[in-house]
Amino acid sequence: MPYVRQASWFLLPLGLAVVFLGAYAVSGEDRAATIANGILLMKLFALVGFTMATTRFSWGDRMHTVWILFVLNMVLLLSKDLLFGYSQQGLGLHLSREWQKAMYAIMVSIANIASTAATVLLARTWREAGLEISPSRSRQIAKLAVVPFAALLFVVGLRANLQRLPPDDMWKTTLLVLVPFGDLLCFSLIGPLAVTAFSLRGGALATPWAMYALGAGLWLVWDMANAFAHLSGVIVEVNRVLALGYTGGAGIAQWWVLRHVKSTAPVSG
Repeated sequence: MPYVRQASWFLLPLGLAVVFLGAYAVSGEDRAATIANGILLMKLFALVGFTMATTRFSWGDRMHTVWILFVLNMVLLLSKDLLFGYSQQGLGLHLSREWQKAMYAIMVSIANIASTAATVLLARTWREAGLEISPSRSRQIAKLAVVPFAALLFVVGLRANLQRLPPDDMWKTTLLVLVPFGDLLCFSLIGPLAVTAFSLRGGALATPWAMYALGAGLWLVWDMANAFAHLSGVIVEVNRVLALGYTGGAGIAQWWVLRHVKSTAPVSG
């Protein structure tokens, strides 16, 4: 039964993706708005999941810091979409265009820094706690396997961004140059996260770790699709729905697992 309950968590993002596809199928000619609203709702779902996870830790705890950083990331990305629109059109703000560009670039940059810092802290959690995962050849290979893909994505993404640097937009130039560095670091840590999740299999914490590692891997696929083929459309957006679903679902699973552990812990004294 524990394995059935753990497996059911992985069905939640799949169900959300099916709902997204259903809404897209019946949306008629207004499909661009359906995609935009669907992604907005999925970001809200991820924010709720991250926030729920923070409530299971005390201020100052390493994992509380991790989830707070993820919350900050998603708050900024949601705010960016609400203020600036899906494609930075129709801003509706009583500010100069230059200030709008600056706000957009600053929000996205801080969001990426927060997500990168959270992923680094998460990947080092067990080592910092003194709980080393026993090494093996297969696990070392798994850790290193994702690095070439992350490096290739970094090179291709940075090259593409450098080729389309706007001559008179300092803020967008800064954003296009900095973002690939954060992606490189985050995606390089997918291997260690996956190894940790595998090492925890059968335990209560395996599910949230595995869900986050899967979500991070889906973000890698989404970025590669954009970097190499500049793909767009519903299939690419479904991938993003799943990425948001699994990372946000990891937060909900973390909340649920720790709530269950606390409620079933023996009372001392």
